[in-house]
Amino acid sequence: MTIPLLLAFWRTWIRPVLVLGITLPLWVILAAIVWWQVDKGSAVKAAVESAIEELVDGAELEAERASNEALRKILAERNRVAERDREALARYADLLAASENEKGDLIDELAELEAMPPPDGCTVDDALLDRLRN
Repeated sequence: MTIPLLLAFWRTWIRPVLVLGITLPLWVILAAIVWWQVDKGSAVKAAVESAIEELVDGAELEAERASNEALRKILAERNRVAERDREALARYADLLAASENEKGDLIDELAELEAMPPPDGCTVDDALLDRLRN
């Protein structure tokens, strides 16, 4: 009597759950998990784990190489920009020195002009003089 009950329970509850419409039936996944847990010392499992470790190590190494290459490119770009900025700063310093020299020359020229006495016949119109005082 228990066997028909178990078969009915199997058909209505357990079997539909185990053969869900996934790409792989659920019982295959459960069997793989059980096998993976039970078979700890198998050579197949050791080979699979070794292959997984090699794949992961290779992927990590490739990622590090790509990261290093990207950092090298960034560093090269920064060095190029820094060199361009240094050249611009040098040009600016040259222009600043030239303008300072010109400024000094112009100050000297103004001092010479201020030191010169006005010409003898230099007169200012009265209307212009009145406007200058206001």
